[in-house]
Amino acid sequence: MIINKSIFREYDIRGKYPDEINEQIAEAIASAFAINFKIKKIALAKDKRPQSDRIYEHVKAGLLKAGCEVYEMGQQSTPELYFAVGFKNLDGGLMVTASHNPNGYTGLKLVNKNGLAIGTKNGLVGVADSAQKILDKKIILKNSRKKIKQLDILHDYYKFVYSFIDYGKLKNLKTVLDVSGGSAAKIVEYFFIRMSGQNIKMNFRKDKFKDHGLNPMLPENYKNIEKEVLKSESDLGIIWDGDGDRIIFIDDKGKFIEPYYINCLLAEIFLSKVKKNKKIVIDGRMQLAIKKVIAENQGQTVVSRSGYSNLVAEMQRQKVLFGCENSGHYLFNLSLVYDGKNFICGDGIIPALMIIEYLSEKGMKISDAISIFKKEYKISGEINLKNNNFTKSALKLKNKFKFDADETDGISMGNGEWFFNVRKSNTEPLIRINIEAKEKKKIMELKKELINLTK
Repeated sequence: MIINKSIFREYDIRGKYPDEINEQIAEAIASAFAINFKIKKIALAKDKRPQSDRIYEHVKAGLLKAGCEVYEMGQQSTPELYFAVGFKNLDGGLMVTASHNPNGYTGLKLVNKNGLAIGTKNGLVGVADSAQKILDKKIILKNSRKKIKQLDILHDYYKFVYSFIDYGKLKNLKTVLDVSGGSAAKIVEYFFIRMSGQNIKMNFRKDKFKDHGLNPMLPENYKNIEKEVLKSESDLGIIWDGDGDRIIFIDDKGKFIEPYYINCLLAEIFLSKVKKNKKIVIDGRMQLAIKKVIAENQGQTVVSRSGYSNLVAEMQRQKVLFGCENSGHYLFNLSLVYDGKNFICGDGIIPALMIIEYLSEKGMKISDAISIFKKEYKISGEINLKNNNFTKSALKLKNKFKFDADETDGISMGNGEWFFNVRKSNTEPLIRINIEAKEKKKIMELKKELINLTK
């Protein structure tokens, strides 16, 4: 049996079941991960997909055969798995999930003892090679006598989340909650049922709402919650992805909020809560508005390459407490609550509660809170162009614009009035363009120019 190498990605493993990932392949990968990273104690969880159910027991068997003590969590959100690894000082974690991929897919998220997701740039290639050797019986595994321990992390996770907010400040907001039929259902219900506000639940189990895909960034997946927010006259809508580690907001007017503007708001909220180490890691795709917010709140901006693993690595290196990505990922350092734990935990609950607390305390609508940033800085939205020669395009950009290029993540250029980032996709033969400017006219001008230069 030959493993299709395309399932091994920059941040995780994903493939169609059973053509690309089946029970035997999943078991071999689990064993290889444990062997290559010398894991003795590991947290194991899964999302709600039927495909994940089918490979879960085999993944567990693979970990046991590699000599692991397995801390079994069952069906959980990915943030709970991250938290368990850091809080319990485990050697790693494995989440059986295909995240926001369509139905029919399954996958594995591998996390090391520091919370860093394992991908093709930091060890996943070696895992793939070892997994193939296991299948080819070039690496022989024996049945281990290590035990399975049931792990219930909910109480400790609850205390961690509520250390960020003042529960008494959460007022009677009306919120539409959409978990995309994914594994965040249990944890979202657990937190929001304790709040005094009115909640309308979508896609928790079988309900009156039509199900949709697992990627909350796609318009076809958030159009139903937009309608429901308007129809129910709710204060806001919140939608999670399939494994609960990404979160997207809908405003009180039933409009999708670009995560970049949520990042600006959360940066302001976060910096008001911390007194020291006021660094924030952002991804490099857009910078003007959020850098201004951070500076105005006595913070310091650290720019990282986009991608969850890249932000985690940068946060660990500089011991940063908070990070945010323009895809709806939000990251928190456990050292905020537990001294000495420089462990980064992606989370989809804390951002929601922080924003609800802020709106409650200020007596504001979320559309008004966001408008402060939207009025001053407009954004283009990501523009994707087919292109196989980024090096050539980058050279043309440098020759055309007379600004020093920041090459942290592709090519970034700009001044206080405008900014653009042009980068190569990590997964497809595409160039991705993001533009930010104070004037919409400037965005249109730059868009035309950048498209011509990257053809």
